[in-house]
Amino acid sequence: MAYRKRKNPADLPAKLAFVGLSATAASFNDFIARATKGRWSPVQMLEELARSEIADHTKRSFERRLAQARLGRFKPLADFDWNWPTTIDRPLIEQGNATRPTSAASGWPSTAVRICFALTR
Repeated sequence: MAYRKRKNPADLPAKLAFVGLSATAASFNDFIARATKGRWSPVQMLEELARSEIADHTKRSFERRLAQARLGRFKPLADFDWNWPTTIDRPLIEQGNATRPTSAASGWPSTAVRICFALTR
């Protein structure tokens, strides 16, 4: 089989997106620059490609599930009405909130789970 020279290197990101490597396609120039600067071996390039695609897939999956859940906006725990419901275990929630880190990805779901747990006790 004869070697075919690529006619247009700009087509490569489109081809990567076509085969489902959207994260690599979106940051193609950055990926090539980092690989060149770091003198990555082919194995290192494939490892980084796989890592970035898995991270992108996880992020898109989380965003899709979050949108499908239609959860809306949440009040901060400081604005929660502790007078309703009357059966909520406030110390349990406050203790759990103090021991867990709060971030956009892990802060409110764990608080919501603790509130639901406290309501069912």
